[in-house]
Amino acid sequence: MHRSLQIPEIVKLICEQLEVINPQTSEQFKCLAAFLRTCRAFHEPALSIVWSNVDSLVPLLKCMPRDLWMIEKETFKFNREIRPADCHGS
Repeated sequence: MHRSLQIPEIVKLICEQLEVINPQTSEQFKCLAAFLRTCRAFHEPALSIVWSNVDSLVPLLKCMPRDLWMIEKETFKFNREIRPADCHGS
């Protein structure tokens, strides 16, 4: 990795250039998500941008186990009670 990418301010500026207006529908959001997976130096700053643009809880809830939830007629529903293990990625 180039030494300049070890400077948090530079990495943050690079990530901010990829910031999107509407991450729920934007193709740029997919680019930013792919970008954060390319290099450890980009991961945290890009991830911060991704989550700063979330305008609903649905993306966060979708991080929960797939058997816990469903979307029916554009409504998010739980299939069962939430267990402690659901919150820890177990």
